[in-house]
Amino acid sequence: MQKIIHISPRACPRPKVTRFGTYYPKPYQEYNKQLKAQLQDFPQLGEITICFVMKRPKAMKPGEREPHTKKPDLDNLVKGLCDGFPWDDKNIHSLRAFKVYAATGENPCIVISGK
Repeated sequence: MQKIIHISPRACPRPKVTRFGTYYPKPYQEYNKQLKAQLQDFPQLGEITICFVMKRPKAMKPGEREPHTKKPDLDNLVKGLCDGFPWDDKNIHSLRAFKVYAATGENPCIVISGK
């Protein structure tokens, strides 16, 4: 089972805490809403492999996918994705995650596979 989500990966930010309550920033709420729409038919899996394909900077030489070693942190990207699953993510028992720069001409996306 593999699914490609055509959305630019976004890390889960820290929640904002005010005297009126706790909430996430609007851009993250929109990202989460789009994720949920694309993942609504995704089956519940125990083993998942995730590849976050990040936008390639213009200053980088053209080429294939390369490891992404800058912010955002990988754990925050995973948290953001898991918030979008239509089922409880406590059932995931095995997880592999990567973040890479997109190849030349490739758009940012999230590739999820598992069993």
